[in-house]
Amino acid sequence: MGDDRYFGLPAKANATFQKLVNGNPLVAGDEDQLRILLSRHIIVPDQEAAGLIPKNAVLPRVCRDLTLQRRRATITICARAVAAELLSARMLRRRQLCEVKQSIETRRSLIPIDRSGTTENCVGEIAEAFEWSRLIFSSKDRCLVRSLAFVSVCIDLRQHVSLVLGVTASPFSAHCWVQRDDCVLNDTVERVRPFTPILVI
Repeated sequence: MGDDRYFGLPAKANATFQKLVNGNPLVAGDEDQLRILLSRHIIVPDQEAAGLIPKNAVLPRVCRDLTLQRRRATITICARAVAAELLSARMLRRRQLCEVKQSIETRRSLIPIDRSGTTENCVGEIAEAFEWSRLIFSSKDRCLVRSLAFVSVCIDLRQHVSLVLGVTASPFSAHCWVQRDDCVLNDTVERVRPFTPILVI
């Protein structure tokens, strides 16, 4: 994350990594691949660990979205959406993704989360505001900017949501969306379901 990139492993390194994940025995030919995995910090040594302990991007599988549950957005919320998108675009130009991640986590920890029964209505209104923002900003190749902005507005309004980065392997592509539980908030189920989450913030 510090390098602001993600990548697919070479075939041999991936085969060795899959053996580790699945608890299968390694053979002599895996030693060189282990060195590659260690040098890239994909795995790290731990003297106390009994085996490989992967850190997974775990979220419920997406099975619903807000397509039919958006609420009429006020001018204030629409203005927040536009401002947040401008600020997110600026932040991504000036900061690395790891810094953006830290900023989100810090803000989230400092702001009390609204656990009242009005949260669904609030998120529906935010979703509608970002639909209106498409009239100002093109949504093409802006999924990360838009999702960061969506999360920012949600945090301001004390809504607990997750930013998700996912990939597909063949052909390789990447996408970003906002999710709460099993619901995608700023996209559709059909659009995000092909992607495997690799990072949840």
